[in-house]
Amino acid sequence: MLVLVAAVTGGLVLAPSPAAADPPAAVEQELIVFGGETEAGTQLWTVRPDGTHAQQITHVDGDAVNPDWSPDGRSLVFEWALPDDAGAQLAVVDADGGDLRVLPVTRPDCVDANPAFTADGRRVVYLNDCPTEAALYSRPVDGSGGPQRITAPGPDGYDEPNPSPDGRLLSYIRVENRVEYQQALTVSRIDGTGPRDLLPPSEDVAVKTGWSPDSSHVVLTTDANQIGDAPLEANVATIAVDGGDLRYLTHYSGGDLSAFAGSYSPDGRWIAFRLQDNATGESGLWRMRPDGTQRSLVFSREGLRPRFIDWGGTPCPW
Repeated sequence: MLVLVAAVTGGLVLAPSPAAADPPAAVEQELIVFGGETEAGTQLWTVRPDGTHAQQITHVDGDAVNPDWSPDGRSLVFEWALPDDAGAQLAVVDADGGDLRVLPVTRPDCVDANPAFTADGRRVVYLNDCPTEAALYSRPVDGSGGPQRITAPGPDGYDEPNPSPDGRLLSYIRVENRVEYQQALTVSRIDGTGPRDLLPPSEDVAVKTGWSPDSSHVVLTTDANQIGDAPLEANVATIAVDGGDLRYLTHYSGGDLSAFAGSYSPDGRWIAFRLQDNATGESGLWRMRPDGTQRSLVFSREGLRPRFIDWGGTPCPW
């Protein structure tokens, strides 16, 4: 198998896969899910943190994107983007790809997107994107009740709601006045009250973040979009829930490589991220310590670009 590795010149090159080192036993029992992007679309894949046992778990018409693990690691909620631009809906699937079920749509003229489980696993929070407004909602994951609105009507857009593991807070992306690339990282109480920006819209925070297991920090990406002729210089950082302790873990510049946040590992000892070659578009799934050290490749495959990375799961059945 060929994999992507960082070359001394600063780019990514294809090279034979090295033998993966054996991770600690606790890590070995987990799985990382990602959206595997190909020329034919995107489907969900899982892989062990040592890079072995990669398998495709969805085969839907359209694209399976933005997955999130349930707290018990037994299932995933994701956004099912329907073919032919027919909209999007929320779906839940078992960790092995079985028992796919679709949640009722919030409004037929809108798109339900980017879901995440609440800390107790009973509800999902998500974006309901309509032609004239966007809002965050929650609903029971078993489909037994209707949606409840979290964010109030206003001029801003919203995306990527993410409940904290302790169940107290909600992080999300606030798009100021719905202006593209003006993306703040905002935190509120779990019911949407008391919102405050951890990072302002000018930081252009990417639509993929993750909480540390102790709910003290959020991992994120800044400068997530290429604007005009400026180089794409996306980098991974962490920030404390009080808005302090902003720490950059990667420092790519010049536009050759960019790093995009995935999530913390369940034990908080690692952060999964995507390392992307901006010239070729190829990318690999990597991990590093929360201080940015010990970076290592987890998985790459030619023509399969990992995106929407989330680390969780339960003991593997094999």
